[in-house]
Amino acid sequence: MYLKKGCIEGNVRLARDNGYLPIVIEDATGCDKPEQEAAAMERINNIFAPGISSDDFVEYLEQRI
Repeated sequence: MYLKKGCIEGNVRLARDNGYLPIVIEDATGCDKPEQEAAAMERINNIFAPGISSDDFVEYLEQRI
C-alpha cells in the first residue's frame, strides 16, 4: 500500500504539473493514521487527480479489451 499523504500526493502533483491526468485508485492507497484518509483524498480529488475504486478500474480495463 502506498501512502496518500506524501508519496501519492507528491507524484500526482508532479504528473499534473507535467500535463498528465493521473488517476488514484483509492482503495489501493492509505495513510499512516486512518483519520488522515478523508482529508488526503479530498485534497487529491479537489486539486490533482480523480479517485476511483479498484473495482471501477478493473471494469474500465475490461471494457477496453
